[in-house]
Amino acid sequence: MPEPGSFGARVRLARQHAGLSQEQLARAAGVSVGTVARIEQGVTSSLTTRSLEGMCKALGVTSDYLLGLSEKPADTEDLRDTPLPALAVES
Repeated sequence: MPEPGSFGARVRLARQHAGLSQEQLARAAGVSVGTVARIEQGVTSSLTTRSLEGMCKALGVTSDYLLGLSEKPADTEDLRDTPLPALAVES
């Protein structure tokens, strides 16, 4: 599991908030399902600029949010108060 607030955790949180499956996000962003899974698991954070743009568009968030440069996913909403599923939270 990625650390809370990491790129992978932010992608997963935004995807779940958008109501998308990994498959739907992958298709919309133009990446493989494996890429989405590896990012969310914290195994990789490597992504081309084009793929990052596709993910941001599909998720409705800014690249600054996904990269941890901003706490606001978009101009109007902050997902930090949205709880992660129990499986994503480590004790």
